[in-house]
Amino acid sequence: TGKITGKVNGLFKNGKPEGTMFTFKDGRFHSKGNYKNGKKEGVWVGYWDNGQVSIKGNYKNGKKEGARFYYHKNGWLRSTSNYRNGKRDGKIATHYDNGQISSKGNYKNGKAEGTWFTYYEDGQFHTKGNYKNGKKEGAWVSYWDNGQLSYKGNWKNGKQEGVWVSYNTDGTVNNKWTGTYKNGIKISD
Repeated sequence: TGKITGKVNGLFKNGKPEGTMFTFKDGRFHSKGNYKNGKKEGVWVGYWDNGQVSIKGNYKNGKKEGARFYYHKNGWLRSTSNYRNGKRDGKIATHYDNGQISSKGNYKNGKAEGTWFTYYEDGQFHTKGNYKNGKKEGAWVSYWDNGQLSYKGNWKNGKQEGVWVSYNTDGTVNNKWTGTYKNGIKISD
């Protein structure tokens, strides 16, 4: 029939994949890469069902290593990131399928770290805040898509802390979320 019915095409040594391996999903070519001693090694490329590249990245001894690129189905870059010993480490940038940046930040040992920025699909600024060891920390500020301030407040160890002011899309104060927080719990208006 010409249709590939298997899920994997490649060599096996002692029951483990070895060398170049091709994988298939629903009869379509899905990914290509190499195995060494049963573990992913070197460049691996994944594909969408329309043939576009979905992901391209390296492996070392079975773990993600180095630059990694993810793509939207339309071919536009979705995100770039770096890996060290299987964990995200370093700068990351994500993009909408129109090419516009959606977020940028940093990872350290697999956890969000430092200042992060997010943007709306039209490129307008959305949020700025910090992470420490994967948890929100310090001052955060966010804006509605109409440019009005949405909220401002502080985080401590991933929980709201201190005075928070929240706004509706028309710029008026949203009393439900405005107040003083302690350990993530609103303790007063």
